[in-house]
Amino acid sequence: MDRALDIENLTIAVGNHVRLPDPDELRRLLADTEISLFTQQADIEEQVLDTGWYLQAVATARADFGLYDLPRQRLAHQVSGHIFDLALQSTSTDLSLTEQLRLTLAAQVGYLGGDLTPNAAALAHRVQLPTDPYDWSEPGLMSLEVGVLVLALDRPALHPLLQARRAQLDRLRDGLGDLTATSYGAVDGVIRGALALTNYLTTGSTHQLDQAEQFFTAALNSENAASDIDSRWVAAHLLRISGDLATTSVWAVLPPDLPGAARAMTLGDPPVLSLWPPQLSFLAGSEEGPSPLDPETRRLVLSFPTSAGKTLLAQILIVTHVAGSTAGDVCVVAPTHSLCRELGKSLDRRLRTLGRDLHVEGPLGLDLSKPPAARVSVMTPEKLAALLRSDPSEVLAQYAVFVIDEVHLVADPSRGWRLEETLSLLHHLTLDTHHRILLLSAALAVR
Repeated sequence: MDRALDIENLTIAVGNHVRLPDPDELRRLLADTEISLFTQQADIEEQVLDTGWYLQAVATARADFGLYDLPRQRLAHQVSGHIFDLALQSTSTDLSLTEQLRLTLAAQVGYLGGDLTPNAAALAHRVQLPTDPYDWSEPGLMSLEVGVLVLALDRPALHPLLQARRAQLDRLRDGLGDLTATSYGAVDGVIRGALALTNYLTTGSTHQLDQAEQFFTAALNSENAASDIDSRWVAAHLLRISGDLATTSVWAVLPPDLPGAARAMTLGDPPVLSLWPPQLSFLAGSEEGPSPLDPETRRLVLSFPTSAGKTLLAQILIVTHVAGSTAGDVCVVAPTHSLCRELGKSLDRRLRTLGRDLHVEGPLGLDLSKPPAARVSVMTPEKLAALLRSDPSEVLAQYAVFVIDEVHLVADPSRGWRLEETLSLLHHLTLDTHHRILLLSAALAVR
């Protein structure tokens, strides 16, 4: 909200338009809408919605046309996403399902283009979407449903819907012949393109990505389905988004010689099909810091706000090591036994796609048998410290990577000293070795 109400951002995004509110007036209208939402008397001015559609046109204009610079388009995406989100909250009871889906898709496009990916995924959970048995509906509505789920990257909900819609369209094809020559050409292209795009995101097949773009292009340009504006509109957005996903998918980011690591992320639970801009930037590395995917990166501190994806990044580094190296296992350290079990459960689902197991160490004094195929162990700081004191050579011979979660708890007055002791001992023992240490912190603490 603060970003959308910033007068400088509004001035850049909207510019000067004689038929739309000026930035000051738009700021007032948006603030009034926010207040009315709080008092449950929400409504949104028509001119605000008009501004949202204008901003989406600015944001999605082709870069090669040179009409707007990238900073303005990014801000236009963010403000338009916020406007459409407000419209959904303020008038959803008065809107038909088709209108709700249009606004949802428009808001998702804005949030994705404005690097606010989590918002786009959350919107899909606020709108009524079909469930089994997936009754046939109008083509435009079918395309909107699929578009919303694609932009949310919700494969568990999307895959069965796409399979059902493809079967329905196949039955039509049996009676009508080639659907591209009918009024169903656009929705057929959207469904088949979404299937191909989902297959690319799951398996990394660039052939599937090419097919997706061909299907979306055919749907967008379908002359026989010219009246199916919703399907063609969805196809236009999915065509543009598919180009972005070609650079943000797990397959585009992880080392191409380690397909197993990418599969562990896309086939694990929950499936991870694409990464957020901060995650992409972190994994790519820069002049300020090397990529954590580089095996030569020995020490790394990752400080992200809560729920910003630091655990996901740690999982990527873990599965990348397991998939690409036989030189040592991974030791994951979490502050409590309950968190150890939680981390172990989420990691285990990914490691199984690599044919590997995970071992969660028990409390001090309790030695649980370790599966032969286990490449990752999860334990508390106290357990690691005890193992290091008992036989440091054996620990360093077994583990090549140490991932320490919740390291900000070093500042905790009750248990922080134990974590600090473990970190100090581990640091001292690995000063002259090639072991890798990753520290995860929600809020970096210094003592």
